[in-house]
Amino acid sequence: DFKPWSSSTPDAIIKDFFETLQDELSPYHAALSRLLIRYSRKLTTIDSNVITQTIEYVANYILDLDATNKVYDKINAALKDIDKKIIIYIDDLDRLEQNEIMEVIRLIRNTANFYNTFFIVAYDKVYVNNALKDAGIHNHEKFLEKIFQLEVNLPYYKKAQLINELRDKMKALFPMEITEEIAKEVLKKVANMMIIY
Repeated sequence: DFKPWSSSTPDAIIKDFFETLQDELSPYHAALSRLLIRYSRKLTTIDSNVITQTIEYVANYILDLDATNKVYDKINAALKDIDKKIIIYIDDLDRLEQNEIMEVIRLIRNTANFYNTFFIVAYDKVYVNNALKDAGIHNHEKFLEKIFQLEVNLPYYKKAQLINELRDKMKALFPMEITEEIAKEVLKKVANMMIIY
């Protein structure tokens, strides 16, 4: 369960993600933590300027450090050793600002092909599409289709439908007098919400 909106800056999103992933996977593979840290460092320097890219290239060549795709391959090998399905939940993508959304999408793009790794991302499509448009993404409406392979649109429910559904569920779980008391409170809250909105 990764919450990108709790990261302090857009630049911290990738680092925070890999720290979360490392915490979850470290009990299963000793070397994987180091590989994930190394990979996250490489991803955060991808968008650096030409000077820092040149320095990194020279340092990698002289010190024989792993290139990004070599680290990626080693992570995949470690994940195959673990042989567990990794499901990453990202909720409320639409709580983020445009540059933060771009970081999360870049993160997904660079890690979604990890072995046995799946992302489930919840967001308001209109909001995210507008953020992509503002970021200058060409053909922004089709862009998400390249990132997310399966899209499930949740149906819109009117408040009255939700109240009735809640009331039915409560009737099945609680005695009638408690259900009626809770229903009254729920109706008061809904009435207040309608006044606020």
